[in-house]
Amino acid sequence: RKNGTCYWVESMISPIYNAQDEVIGYSSIRRDITHEKKVEELHQQLEKKSIQLQELNAELEERIENAVALSKEKDHMLAQQNKLAAMGEMIGNIAHQWRQPLNALALLLQKQQAFYERGKLTEEKLKESVQKGTALINKMSMTIDDFRDFFKPNKEKIDFDIEHAVNETIGLIDAALYNNNITVDVNLEESNIVHGYKNEFSQVILNLVNNAKDVLVEKKTQHPAITIDAHRQGDMVKIRVSDNGGGIPQDIIEHIFEPYFTTKEEGKGTGIGLYMSKMIIEGNMDGTLEVENSDKGAVFTISLKSQQ
Repeated sequence: RKNGTCYWVESMISPIYNAQDEVIGYSSIRRDITHEKKVEELHQQLEKKSIQLQELNAELEERIENAVALSKEKDHMLAQQNKLAAMGEMIGNIAHQWRQPLNALALLLQKQQAFYERGKLTEEKLKESVQKGTALINKMSMTIDDFRDFFKPNKEKIDFDIEHAVNETIGLIDAALYNNNITVDVNLEESNIVHGYKNEFSQVILNLVNNAKDVLVEKKTQHPAITIDAHRQGDMVKIRVSDNGGGIPQDIIEHIFEPYFTTKEEGKGTGIGLYMSKMIIEGNMDGTLEVENSDKGAVFTISLKSQQ
């Protein structure tokens, strides 16, 4: 700046054409992003403080274990922490889902500027661009609605289709999976109806897929993949979420459903996602959630009673 201080900028440069479509210069849009950088630095400071929060959580866990009579309060607290952690991840997923339409909108605006400067901005082209821009904005608005509906609490159990619930959940995080080059193979039999809390079931699927994603990214697995399949077995529906991340070490696999147990680095995991997933499936939906290793990686199996 003129006063000698430094600031961050983001620049966007596009060519300027003459009537012969020759590049005769360039236009640049520069935006001050100092505030965003300060927010980023604040986020880093908050991450450093996460160690203190984890120490506090450890102390709380010890007190809870010594107070069996307060188990309901403990489970409620864990549920709230799990929801907050999931919401934090969702904010990142919204960013992934918005990045593509934002880029498309920026290119659309640049295109209009180029047409205007070349004298080619007709009423027809303007209307077409407005329609495209409106569609992009509506898509972003729908993304917010989808995430908001995802966190609405279920007040009563309902019959719902496994296929529909799984596809809705994957749709919320497909951009994050795509950005990490992770393929998701969904093989679900049609009309697998179960009875329970649909949003809570979706949160379990989200936890399992996010955990698999984190493992695949951390281990830098070649051709990372997650598979979700469901089939009926007698009067039960079996939903399996598996990955090719190498599996869970045998010395810890029996502990992964315990509260606050995590294999992630400090500050990157709360250790309550799988615990709450098991509580939801087994405590709220009268099913089971189990884990085993295949020759490729971990396999989580949800068993729920079929309503058909």
